[in-house]
Amino acid sequence: MNPLLGIAGVSAILAALLWAVGSLGRRAGWSPEVSRKLVHGLMGLVCLAFPWVFDEAWAVGVLAAVATLGLLLVRLLPALRGGIGGALHGIGRVSLGELFFAPAVALVFALSGEQVGYYLASVLVLTLADAAGALAGTKWGVSRYGSGAGWKSVEGSAAFLFLAIACVAVPLVADGRFAPGKVMWISLTVGLLATMAEGLSDRGSDNLVLPLWVFFLLSRFGELGEPALMIRCGTVVGLLVLVVVLGKLSTLDGAALLAAGLLGYGLAVFGGIGFLLPALGVFGVHLATTWWHGLAGELRHGREPVFAVALATLPWAAANLWVGESTALLGCALGAAAMLWIMHLGTRRYLGREGAGWMWGIVKLLVVLAPVVVWLGVGRSGWLALAGGLLALVSGRVFFEFCDRLGGDQSTFRLARGAFALVPSLVALWIDG
Repeated sequence: MNPLLGIAGVSAILAALLWAVGSLGRRAGWSPEVSRKLVHGLMGLVCLAFPWVFDEAWAVGVLAAVATLGLLLVRLLPALRGGIGGALHGIGRVSLGELFFAPAVALVFALSGEQVGYYLASVLVLTLADAAGALAGTKWGVSRYGSGAGWKSVEGSAAFLFLAIACVAVPLVADGRFAPGKVMWISLTVGLLATMAEGLSDRGSDNLVLPLWVFFLLSRFGELGEPALMIRCGTVVGLLVLVVVLGKLSTLDGAALLAAGLLGYGLAVFGGIGFLLPALGVFGVHLATTWWHGLAGELRHGREPVFAVALATLPWAAANLWVGESTALLGCALGAAAMLWIMHLGTRRYLGREGAGWMWGIVKLLVVLAPVVVWLGVGRSGWLALAGGLLALVSGRVFFEFCDRLGGDQSTFRLARGAFALVPSLVALWIDG
């Protein structure tokens, strides 16, 4: 098909869908969430036809730009927002999901190339699983958990999981390249990881995160054998059970616990099983500190502390192939230790305690650093751990000076903590020097 005709035709279909769903919704008295998710689902079903409508990725990119610009105008202009945009903007929560949808689909289309099954699975998860999870959570959601600026429910996440597994399995079976056992393990693992990612996304960001995340996982898992897939699935299940069971003892909300599970998975996959040691050390110290001070019912932390820990540790796991396992693992541990020291000082500030609490702070650092030094073998790594630990103490102090001078506090600069914690970990680069 001529790409310009395809762009014009699909644009017209999407505009007609907006108008039709908005009109039917007003007449039938549908809730705003139902109307919005119906548009979401129908737009996704139209996108499933792209591999047979468009031969070149640039055409889908142009279509995405046209669609996003149109939806932006609908959002900004009151006349359009209350008319054709009524199906999208009647909800009471803030969401930019409609602006993320088209660019995400275009990116997955461009990346997928000849892997049509991967494209279809990614768009199906975005289209059906996401809509089913939202509607199930709205109608039957009772067991709620915090997720960024809003909330989600266990019931909605369960509906998402079951649909996500099916949305991945069906295109892979139709593709015919994978054995049934491999399809099962890929579908289960991708479904679980997609559910965790969806659970910690808010303000419509899942429309961008989900298709790209699912495509990335499929492109990685498609090259693995069944034993490796079984190990990955077991790792995901183990980490998920760990954070859910122990989450009751934590100040982290539901989305933050899911983020912690994803961080553990990322460290294990990119770096290796040893990279879980620093993360488990930080989580263990967090649980012990929360219990000791009785903070579980008093404080509630969102995703930002986990993101900060990820910023201090995950780059080292990702750099494992380039800098070597010993360097990367020590760097990961030093980043985690520096982050833990900053958290220790923040807790003391919250509790109104004087001083830095050196003794317990150093004990916490040892909980993270000692297992890694033993893992690597005491020697040069021990001296570098000592040097990095001392720099971590300095980095934590500098961080709070930074906050005080700018008139903020620890919560204002939550993600900046990860950058400050990453700096002292750079001494690990000298482990082989």
